[in-house]
Amino acid sequence: MRKYAIFLIPLILMSCYPTVTITMKHGVFHLSGISSEYDDYNMAAPPTFSFGSNVIFSTNRGSAGDNFDVWTGNISFECGYSSNDSISVNSDAGGPYLHKACNSDANEFGPIVFPANRKQDVTTDVYLFASDREANGKLNIYFYDGLELKLFGGNDLNADDAYPVYDYETNILYFCSNRAGNNVYNIYYYENTNASKLDFKTWLSEPIDEGNIKKLDIVNSSGNDKFPYIHGNYMVFSSDREGGYGGYDIYYSIKTATGWGTPDNINNVIKTHEPDKFDRTYFEKMNTESDEYRPTLYESGDKFMSFTGNVSKNKILIFSSNREFLRNLPSVSKGGVDLFLSVMPEGF
Repeated sequence: MRKYAIFLIPLILMSCYPTVTITMKHGVFHLSGISSEYDDYNMAAPPTFSFGSNVIFSTNRGSAGDNFDVWTGNISFECGYSSNDSISVNSDAGGPYLHKACNSDANEFGPIVFPANRKQDVTTDVYLFASDREANGKLNIYFYDGLELKLFGGNDLNADDAYPVYDYETNILYFCSNRAGNNVYNIYYYENTNASKLDFKTWLSEPIDEGNIKKLDIVNSSGNDKFPYIHGNYMVFSSDREGGYGGYDIYYSIKTATGWGTPDNINNVIKTHEPDKFDRTYFEKMNTESDEYRPTLYESGDKFMSFTGNVSKNKILIFSSNREFLRNLPSVSKGGVDLFLSVMPEGF
């Protein structure tokens, strides 16, 4: 396991109990313990982040750069007890995800876990991911319900469908697909109108009318829009649309009573959240000239961890990037695509 100080200054500790209070100076941290010399991305964690959270992600390290499998890992925050108390981010990779139905000789991307019903019954979790294991090599969304592997009933078998995320508040499944043609990805949604009658895993496998799957026009562009993730009233995703910083950038949309809002580049968060207090280097490092992929957004679910000052008390962002990570930190990019963590600004 690798450790590195997160450079959160100043730090106020009221012992480590009941709360660790942190003010953040810099904002993008390389998860060096999980990242490898190969490509590591598509990370997902539980809906609430705690001092120690198990995660799943896609990597091609097991095949030395060939096909992608789902692996497990862990991210934890650790408070120090020395006279120069600090917070460290620890991360390490466990190994291949050993559910018998999950990994194959093909590629597995975008793993994510949801409870099987609104009661958040973790004993019946549903595991979703995308794989190109079918004969035509197209990506399809699969789910494992604890008994068997099944195809999502809304897959277009002649297109690539991937990166599903389910919003239990609205009973809507979001995913990205190039089913409209020209090999351009858009974000789509499919509403579960039987949410009160069927549990999530039953609904996923039902055959559906493709006409009920619709583009989310407000967030889509003429470029590629991929990797949607929902957290409360926020959607985060990546896009290579015009006007970005280069390659794929992270964008966000906020949902109101009238629906999803027009997306904005996440680097622009600095303009609307605490601009007089915020360290400008923080989000200038979020989107770069390189690619930023598959953002996922979480709350801090640990009562001992409270972010204050220039960062949100609740929200943590994880993403992957092929950037050259050259900041003066004990760890640097290991090559390929690596995993990164950030804490969102106050008010986000």
